Amino acid sequence: MAKSKFPNKEDLINQVMVTSDFVWGNKISREKLDNWLNNFTGEVFTKKYEQELALWLLVSFVYYNEKEVRHLCATLYRDFIHKKLIENNSDNTIEEKLEQVHNSVRFHYLGRSGESGAFLLYYFRKENMLSVSDFVSNLDNIPEEVTEIVYVDDVTLSSHEKSQAYRYLEKDLEKIKGKNISILTLIASQSAIDFLESKNLNIINCITLEERDRCFSNDSNIFQNHNDHLENCKQVAEYYGNKIYKAPLGYSNCQYTFGFFYNTPDNSLPIFWSRNNGWEPIIERYDKNYGRTRFTSLGRFI
Repeated sequence: MAKSKFPNKEDLINQVMVTSDFVWGNKISREKLDNWLNNFTGEVFTKKYEQELALWLLVSFVYYNEKEVRHLCATLYRDFIHKKLIENNSDNTIEEKLEQVHNSVRFHYLGRSGESGAFLLYYFRKENMLSVSDFVSNLDNIPEEVTEIVYVDDVTLSSHEKSQAYRYLEKDLEKIKGKNISILTLIASQSAIDFLESKNLNIINCITLEERDRCFSNDSNIFQNHNDHLENCKQVAEYYGNKIYKAPLGYSNCQYTFGFFYNTPDNSLPIFWSRNNGWEPIIERYDKNYGRTRFTSLGRFI
């Protein structure tokens, strides 16, 4: 049976460049795109077909620019406040209920300082016109009137006790014993939501990722009209992914195709962002560089 008609290389390149202009803020130059495509050298299929498959994945990549992240921060806070107002069944006015939330809640980043959760707090505070007093940086000295700690992060995707998000929370539990805990996250997988709720944690998110959002699942949105190319594309992503990252289809085999203007999560396909073994990335990912403490005069790790 003949395969479905797949977009040709030049049409896909044109689509990428248009998307770069209107969504990515010109972050992808033609030179950068060509350098990335040259990673695919025809070791699995023909070079042309491999590059068309790679371009199809890139066309399907969801890029959240600064404007969209700011909008998601505003939406997240609005949903949180709405939930708190519904939970408060007193006869107080809305203004009085809002004042109660302001007095009893403090926001904190999920993870470590210098990571994406801490970075996101700036936009979260700015978009929602919050005061710096609404945030805590030290969980050892929480005012007694505060009854709830609200963690903020960009993605919550893993669904097991060894997940990064849950390990961070476990370390904090003793410090915030007796406090209610909520997690606000821009994007969460349904499995991560189910897992955290099973631990009696409240979670609010803007976007929920399901099985169809994993690019090589049987229900993949990306290959809805080209399902007969899915397995070939997976072979290419796995083959080159194995050369450049320990998890060829992304951390925990997530198989995602999205990123933010400030970073790309390692749950997305490493063929987009890895720099290992001479690979030329198309999308930036700034590694956490755990354990490295010395810098060159140019600020690069050595």
